[in-house]
Amino acid sequence: MINYDNKAWHKQLFAWKGTVIWGTMPRMLFFMVWTATIVYLYDHSIISKDIKIDMVVYNVVGLALGLLLVFRTNTSYDRYWEGRRLIGSTVNSSRNLALLLNELIPKAETEKRTRLVRLISAFNYATKERLREGVTREHLPMLNEDQKDEVFKSNHVPNAIMKVIHKEVTLIKRSGFAMEPDLIAINNELTTLINNLGGMERIRNTPVPFAYAAHLQLFIMLYFLALPFGLYEKFHWIAVPVIGIVSLILLGINEIGVEIEDPFGNDPNDLPMDTICENIEKNIREILD
Repeated sequence: MINYDNKAWHKQLFAWKGTVIWGTMPRMLFFMVWTATIVYLYDHSIISKDIKIDMVVYNVVGLALGLLLVFRTNTSYDRYWEGRRLIGSTVNSSRNLALLLNELIPKAETEKRTRLVRLISAFNYATKERLREGVTREHLPMLNEDQKDEVFKSNHVPNAIMKVIHKEVTLIKRSGFAMEPDLIAINNELTTLINNLGGMERIRNTPVPFAYAAHLQLFIMLYFLALPFGLYEKFHWIAVPVIGIVSLILLGINEIGVEIEDPFGNDPNDLPMDTICENIEKNIREILD
């Protein structure tokens, strides 16, 4: 994620990194070249000037295209914001869990406290990597080799780590350190962590329906391929930069939706998952160490 000053408009105006300009540039240039070709064909009477499309058609179609683009962007932002809400809840539950365990486990039990710090941290790092390309042993340096052997027997590493955490909580219960209300509170936080993981997996594994995305791409393509036939009569060669500006705007809106649809990756506009996991580890280590 790119951190920026939202009041420094001049820095945003001339920014390149993190924008969708590079993603739209090839298609924008293609439409400009296409428009220049159509204008050339009109000027040399290869295409009859009687062949044109009334701008009323573009106004009606453009309204429908605008609505589709707004819906596309809103849908993607809803996914982005839900992802942020879920990871924020995970941060809170990890801290709350550490605070509860801190009250239950005696300070003298340093090994147990350190082990729980590593397990909770490992769960969050494993969650992050599962939402990306998958978890490997290198992603969990805080676990020893025996623990890695245990959790990597499972196809779902975060679930396997949570299973180990539940075993640790059971040992706390048997040791007599915890009362029933304490165990209920701990279980609630563990349940929240698993529920948040499921919610983030749902976002990651359920993209915008293909039929909708494909139709929107086709709609945009046809719109800009036909637009020069309506602009030539009034704009002539000026139609080329006009098409460039309009396509940059509309293609950019669509590209923003594509960019934030999956908020858990490594793109500039994705959620800062690495930083969040590092902060969780720091927070719970301060509480339990």
